Amino acid sequence: HIVILPNYKEEVTVLADTLSALAASDLARECMVVVLAMEDREGQAARSKAAALRERYESKFLEIVETYHPANIRGEEAGKSSNTQWAFRCVQSSWVTPKVQAKQWTKAQIIITISDADSVFHPAYFTAISLDAMKVPEERLRWRLWQGPIWLLRNYFTVPAPTRLTGYTTSVAELGGLRSWFGYHITFSSYSMHYLLA
Repeated sequence: HIVILPNYKEEVTVLADTLSALAASDLARECMVVVLAMEDREGQAARSKAAALRERYESKFLEIVETYHPANIRGEEAGKSSNTQWAFRCVQSSWVTPKVQAKQWTKAQIIITISDADSVFHPAYFTAISLDAMKVPEERLRWRLWQGPIWLLRNYFTVPAPTRLTGYTTSVAELGGLRSWFGYHITFSSYSMHYLLA
């Protein structure tokens, strides 16, 4: 599992909560690479934050990788998507390719998770999608997406009432999406996919 955490000016405590939740997975130490996808435009604060998180959590994961998305890339808007794409390309060249060439991993074994910086995953989430991935034929696996229900209630009581209402409404819709009558649920925010789809 490669978990990409794009962030910009997030509090270190928010990222620490996310990393603590990831570390609670049974797969964290042996199978999880966490990518701290920092924005270079955040400056030294991003590097200090990444260093503090690495020092605190490095022993809890297979590996922690830091990437720094450069500012002012021609034709690109700064944001979560561009930072995620940069982080993916960096980890692809610096981590995935060497592991595949050394025959330590195959691309067919890798699941990518894109996560909001403030997401808290259930401890069994990564085990559940791993087990599901092992059951799906490879030709269908490359089109598979996973997402747990999104509960926008983490800071529910500290945001304005209109924001609370949309968070509550989205959470109810997510609960309903657990059993979609159409067979499909559109992923957003924090989700997982097979490496070959990325």
